[in-house]
This record gives sequence, C-alpha cells and structure tokens, in this order.
Amino acid sequence: MSTCPRCMNKLTRDKRYGGDFDICTDCGGTWAQGNELDAIIKRILNGDKDEIEASAKALQSAKQYSEAPEHCPSCDHKPLEPFTYGQATDVQLNRCKICGGIWFDPGEMETVALLVAKLFSMSPGSFKGFDG
Repeated sequence: MSTCPRCMNKLTRDKRYGGDFDICTDCGGTWAQGNELDAIIKRILNGDKDEIEASAKALQSAKQYSEAPEHCPSCDHKPLEPFTYGQATDVQLNRCKICGGIWFDPGEMETVALLVAKLFSMSPGSFKGFDG
C-alpha cells in the first residue's frame, strides 16, 4: 500500500466517480495514473456536472498547500514536480517525472475534469479518453 505524499498516511483505493483512484482519507488528496481521470470526465459529459462541481467547491475549501508533495506514491521518486495544468488555467498540480502519475490536492481533480469536459462539450461524443 502506498503512502500519501502530503501527510504520510496510507492511501486507500476508491471507486469514486467510476474510476479507481488512490485517496488519502486524512488530507483529501488523490493519486491518479494512466487514464483514471477519463472516468470523471466521461461522467461530466454524461450529465453529472452539477454533482462534480459541488464536490469541487466543497473540497477546495480544505487546506491549501504551497509546497510540492514529498514523494511519489507509486515509485517513491522525490520530490514531485509542480506544473500548471493547461495554458489558460491557474490550476497547479504535481507530477512524478519517472512514472507520470499526478497528485491532486482536494478539489483539483474535479476542477481539471470540469475544464477538460468543457472543452469537449463543444463537440459531444468527441472525448474518447486520453488514450483514444
């Protein structure tokens, strides 16, 4: 079982939004790899936008962090690398240079999914996932 890069507690598997994420039940962060983010984007595009927007707002009121997380929950690479998601956003995320996983602080995963879904909602049915 991997540990949270923020608070060092054990991460637990969660089927939130139809995906399979590693979450921290203490700080509310989420670790995602591969196409796990696809599940939440598809739910938004299929009509669950209001529920996910409400979750994003509620989660963003949690503690905000100014430093990059300590380590990668998958490969233990240190530290995770901060980056700005997309060119026209102010969403700051953290990723592992080695395995490519992304750490989302509370509300960030929902915010990113809403932004991606907004882009794809202009041409319904066009989102096949990040791999397709």
